[in-house]
Amino acid sequence: NVQARQYTDSRCLFYSKPLLESGTLGTKCNHEVVLPFRTSTYNDGNEDDNNETQIAMCTLRSFPYLPKHCIEYAKQSYFSDYFEFGPDQYETFRSDKTTFFEQLDSMDAGEQYRSLSMIKSFMDMQQQG
Repeated sequence: NVQARQYTDSRCLFYSKPLLESGTLGTKCNHEVVLPFRTSTYNDGNEDDNNETQIAMCTLRSFPYLPKHCIEYAKQSYFSDYFEFGPDQYETFRSDKTTFFEQLDSMDAGEQYRSLSMIKSFMDMQQQG
């Protein structure tokens, strides 16, 4: 990934074209505008892929080829629903129904359905003991 970016940077510099660089690591993302002979270039840095521990989001969404990619995708896709969003919605519903319904009104139809479905599943679990 870094090697490809360095190559692209060198071609942009050679042809005196600007480079709009953007990262692919989700919350670690970055952006950079490189103007030939006016700003530092991507090749001026000393980045490499050797110490990278995060998986690029484009790899997770489009080309997961290792078991750890599938595990990371599942963690990001399902963890937040069942361990963050759902419990937060249920707790708000349980403790302050007025606030819950105000929040529900501000959601789109898909989010409303997801919220109500999660609350129902938590209530069903609670009834089963």
